Amino acid sequence: MINELGGLSQPSLKASDTDWAIYLLNLAESLAKDVNELPPQPAMVAPGLFLGGLPEAQDVAALDSRRVDCVLNLAPAECGASSSRGLPRHFSTKDIEAQDSLDYDLFGQDVANAFAFIERGLGEGRATLVHCFAGRNRSATICAAWMVQRTRMPLVEAVKLLAEKRGLVLQNQTFLEGLVAMARDEDLLVA
Repeated sequence: MINELGGLSQPSLKASDTDWAIYLLNLAESLAKDVNELPPQPAMVAPGLFLGGLPEAQDVAALDSRRVDCVLNLAPAECGASSSRGLPRHFSTKDIEAQDSLDYDLFGQDVANAFAFIERGLGEGRATLVHCFAGRNRSATICAAWMVQRTRMPLVEAVKLLAEKRGLVLQNQTFLEGLVAMARDEDLLVA
């Protein structure tokens, strides 16, 4: 998908979900900022929605400074249960055991469960950190799905924003194919 000038060429809207997923994977990789160029983490990717990894989930001072008091952990096997992390008592937490593998269906139940937790927090005027171990695939996919479905942002724009705010993200092709299918259903693949 590299054109003759060395840039990425966007597939046609009729291209397969797989072709779009590969394009978005390469787009995210090409736009990823170096860790030293990223904004302070966790990064706000939508109003009240923050993306991070385990280090950000453990940084209570950073969470407090961003008024984050809801934590969604998509990797309790690797990160430990949220309840064992010593977060302040007023924090609301949810653990969803998602796997970062090509044969895992994140869109089966995990997206709906994650959205319910995020919506509950936002409905109460609270900000939510969505994290997994590295803050790159599981949590970034949930954030991208949220940005497309709830804020109506085209998927290509969501991928660009996530790469700008978090660095290297969305490198699981299966998750990207799920995002492409969802964005097609919403007519939000591109602007």
